[in-house]
Amino acid sequence: MASAISYILFLSIFSSAFALGAAPPRQSNITLDTSLYPTTNPTSWLSPNGRFAFGFYPEATGFSIGIWLVASPENSTVIWTADRDDPPVTKDAVLKLTDEGLRLLLQHSEGRLISNISTSTDASSASMLDSGNFVIYDSNFDVIWQTFNHPTDTIMAGQVLLAGSELVSSLSGTNHSSGNFHLIMQNDGNLVLYPVASPDTPWDAYWASGTNGDGYLSLYLDDKGWLYLHQGNVTSNLTSGYRNGTTLVYRATLGVDGIFRLYSHDLELNTQLVLAEFPNFTDQCEVKGSCGVNSYCTFADGQGVCMCLPGFDYLDASRTSNGCRRNTTTTAGCYSVNDSMTYISTLEGATWMVDSYAAPLSMTRKEDCGEACLKDCNCDAALFKDNTCRKLEFPLRYGMRDSDDSTTTFIKLVNKSAGGRPVNSPAESPSAAPIITAKQDFSAKILIVSVAIITGILNMF
Repeated sequence: MASAISYILFLSIFSSAFALGAAPPRQSNITLDTSLYPTTNPTSWLSPNGRFAFGFYPEATGFSIGIWLVASPENSTVIWTADRDDPPVTKDAVLKLTDEGLRLLLQHSEGRLISNISTSTDASSASMLDSGNFVIYDSNFDVIWQTFNHPTDTIMAGQVLLAGSELVSSLSGTNHSSGNFHLIMQNDGNLVLYPVASPDTPWDAYWASGTNGDGYLSLYLDDKGWLYLHQGNVTSNLTSGYRNGTTLVYRATLGVDGIFRLYSHDLELNTQLVLAEFPNFTDQCEVKGSCGVNSYCTFADGQGVCMCLPGFDYLDASRTSNGCRRNTTTTAGCYSVNDSMTYISTLEGATWMVDSYAAPLSMTRKEDCGEACLKDCNCDAALFKDNTCRKLEFPLRYGMRDSDDSTTTFIKLVNKSAGGRPVNSPAESPSAAPIITAKQDFSAKILIVSVAIITGILNMF
C-alpha cells in the first residue's frame, strides 16, 4: 500500500497515462480506400507531429508493415509489426483501408486483413496518432481497433499492458518476427520474463517483479518515464519518473537479448538513452534461454557464446543460439558387457538448471558418477558437484559456464562402430565445444530404430 503522498502522486500519473492510452484524441487523416505501397509514394502515413510513421518498411528481401519512430537513425526503431511471423511481402503489395479494416492485397492472392475488428461496426477512417498508436474509427469517430491493444515487443508512453498480455522479443535487430523471450503480465499480478521455448514455470523465469498475489495488475508507461504496475489501490513502481518535454519520447522494449529496457528519445538532440534494464545482468549467460537445449553459454568479449555438448552439433550453424542435437542417429541407451558400444565424455565447468530424474547419489570420486550414468538405461548425462551425482535426461537446458569451474558433466555417447562418431573425429564440427574424452570399460547394447523415427524424436530436443 503506497503512502498518502505517493498515492496522490500516482493518481496524477495514472490520470495522465489513462487519458493517453484509453481515450486517444479524435483526429482522422486517412479516409476509406486510401492505399500505401512498398516502393511508390505514399509508402507510409505520418502522425501529425511527424514523429511516427505507419506503413511499409524494408525487411530481408521484401517489406513488412509496421510503425516506427521517424527520428531514429535510418528509421530503424520499429515499435510495432503487423503479422510479424508472416514472410515479408514483395514490392507489388498494396495496403488499403477498407470498411473491413486494413487489407493487404497481394499479387496472385486474395490478400488478408491485418486488423481484426471484433465489432460488427464498419471502419470509416483511421489515423496515426502522435502517441505512436495507429487507430481505426467508425462513422461516429469511436475507436474500433488500435495497435496499442496488440503490442509486439514494445509499449509506448500512454500504453497499457493488461493482465494476461505479453510482449515477445524480436528475432534480431533486422528481423522483427517473434524471438526467443517473452514478458508476461500474469493474472496473479507478477510481471515475469521467460524464454519462449519453456513451460513458463517459476523455475524457467529469469526475472520477476515479485508482485504475485496482488492480482490482475497491469503495466503502465507514462509520458514522464514512469514504468509501474497498478490495479485498484495497489501500485508498484518499477522506475522513478524522469522528465517531460515536447521533444522527449519514452518507450519500453523487450530486446533481442531478453532484457526489458526503458528508453528515452530526445528528438531535438537526436539521442537515445537506456534509463532502466530488467534484469540488470552484466553476463548475458544469466538470461535463461540465451542458448538452446543441449548447449551451454560462455561469456566472452562482452557477449554470450553458445557451445554444443560433446557429441552434438548446432541445429542451425547460422543461428547457434537455437540449440544442439546429437550428431548421430543412434541413441546411447543401455549397455551390455563387452560390446564396447558406449562411452562417457566429460565436460568441465558447465552447470545446468535441470532436475535429476532420480535421487542424487553421494560419492567421493567423480569418475564413479560417469560410470553410474553409463550403467543406467535412462541416464543421458550426469552432473557431479560437491561429492553429489545427479543423473539427467536430454534435453539439457539453461547451460552456462560455472564460475568456479567445480562441476563436471558426463555425457553418454555412442562409438562409431555402433553408428556414432568419435568426439575427436576430424568430421566433428569445428565450432563444437572443446572436451576431454574419457573412454570407460563399459559397453552397450543399442536398439537400432529407423532413421525417420529417430529424426522425429531429435527434432523435439
